[in-house]
Amino acid sequence: MNNETLLEQFYQYLLIEKNYSKHTIEAYFRDIEQFNDMIKPTPLLDIDLSMVKNYITWLRDSFANNTVLRKLSSLKTLYNYCLANNLISKNYFNEISVSKKKVILPKYLTEEQINLFLNSLTLDTPLDVRNKAMFELIYATGMRISELINLEIKDLNFNEQFVRVTGKGRVERIIPINDIALKYVKLYINEYRLGFNPSCDNVFLNNHGKPLSRQGFYKILKQLALYVGITDISPHQFRHSIATHMLGNGANLKVVQEMLGHKNIATTEIYTHVSNQQIINDYNKYHMFGDDHQPQD
Repeated sequence: MNNETLLEQFYQYLLIEKNYSKHTIEAYFRDIEQFNDMIKPTPLLDIDLSMVKNYITWLRDSFANNTVLRKLSSLKTLYNYCLANNLISKNYFNEISVSKKKVILPKYLTEEQINLFLNSLTLDTPLDVRNKAMFELIYATGMRISELINLEIKDLNFNEQFVRVTGKGRVERIIPINDIALKYVKLYINEYRLGFNPSCDNVFLNNHGKPLSRQGFYKILKQLALYVGITDISPHQFRHSIATHMLGNGANLKVVQEMLGHKNIATTEIYTHVSNQQIINDYNKYHMFGDDHQPQD
């Protein structure tokens, strides 16, 4: 059974047997479409456990825990339907338990790793220029991936050197752009973007002139990071990194909160704990009276 037939039957199941509203069904189908985009060209009925694990890893790197659980619930419902109708022999989504995340310090890249990554980006092709502009901008501003891919030309103000970002809850904020990011964003916009034959006003486009997707960004990031030997990376780590680096270098907590668009300053304070932990680690590593050194009498 192909995807189109499967999803049509599943739609009727949710509408008639489950009596779900069309709004709820649309939410289910958005989650299924996202998963389908990640596993293409594999049909929905031919997935394996590794695909499910990779998808869950990506979800946890990209979304809040409640969002992850909601998206997985949609897919569990789909594959339970398939199981009940003998379309599959096993529902892999039932085999993996996703517990509530513990409150842990966010992972981030060191300033050395950020410099290594950004300095490795070339300007050889239009795609290279797009990537350079994209990653310089996201590190300069700390914006979320969803904010980056939804950014439009009208949101950029080159004269005043800021970007207008629409964040969670449709709340707008203004973020300054440093000279380096501004240089490469202007280069991309002025000399290369039109070559992508844009069909929209989004700043960052894919090969077909359409908005770059979250999945597309993730694939680009993984590939470029692997090239410089960074294997453990997620899209959100750029956001974590700028927050940690700014606070570690003495930035005002309130300023960082406003820049990142945190509703609660307690969220921003997490990064002060990261900075403090880095101080402790560096102290233990570099101080002359470390574990392996005893002062002489």
